[in-house]
Amino acid sequence: MPLMATSVGVLLLLAFGTILVLALGRHAELARLRLRGGRIEFVRGRLPPKLLHDLRDQLANCSAPDAEIRIMLDQGRPRATVKGLSEGHAQQIRNVVGMYQAAQIRAGKPPPPRRP
Repeated sequence: MPLMATSVGVLLLLAFGTILVLALGRHAELARLRLRGGRIEFVRGRLPPKLLHDLRDQLANCSAPDAEIRIMLDQGRPRATVKGLSEGHAQQIRNVVGMYQAAQIRAGKPPPPRRP
């Protein structure tokens, strides 16, 4: 019986730890965008309209079919992590995001509601 109680306790602790790690990861994420089939989809978070416009400009001539851009908070500054783009495009995205303060991004607009 004590072994079963210990096993249940360990499982509950692991579940709680997983939920905590996921919640903290989301807290650090300021925004997420996806590039699918050449179209930019603002998935979650907040972005100033000018930043979204600048990102669209940078991705307008991108040939990658699918990519993901996450804007995370890193030591109080926004930082873009990019998957699926060339290093040149990724650096351009990081440069654009680096021009903004975290407060400016947090004060931005949320993504439009999704259509069913």
